Amino acid sequence: MALVSTGWRLTVTLNDTSGSSSTLTFDLVAADQLTASTDAATILTALGNVTDSVVGQYFLGEVFAEDALTLPANAENAIKASVSLYLEGAGQKRANLKIPAPNIGLFTATSGPGYNVVDGADTALEAYIDLFQTTGGVATISDGETVRDNQPFAGGKRISRGSQNP
Repeated sequence: MALVSTGWRLTVTLNDTSGSSSTLTFDLVAADQLTASTDAATILTALGNVTDSVVGQYFLGEVFAEDALTLPANAENAIKASVSLYLEGAGQKRANLKIPAPNIGLFTATSGPGYNVVDGADTALEAYIDLFQTTGGVATISDGETVRDNQPFAGGKRISRGSQNP
């Protein structure tokens, strides 16, 4: 089992007169990044010739998929850990981070009242939150913002979102 490249994908967001957006996705047949970039430019030009909307943004990336997917026994994406984090800067501004099918280790207990309370001191959770920190983080969390480097955890709980699966 391994994550293997399945090709390249172009996602284009078009904006109309009112500012509404429409997203189009193109699965490319390109075998490498250079060809994918060239093909994306060709698509953007052709698309510009058939729409009155403008390209607000586009994303070009390589897609990876598990080549021997084995589904987990007890994971439900409709159950989430909802984690509130303080954002960098003055004040108490927060962002919410949702983790689907959270590991039981993210909670303060395996049963009882703590079963639904996120453990802010859990090392796996702390490492995940570090991804979004101002210093040393590799991603942003809310509208390009980052979370505090020092004590970003503001609380968390188990929530449920209705599944759309049949």
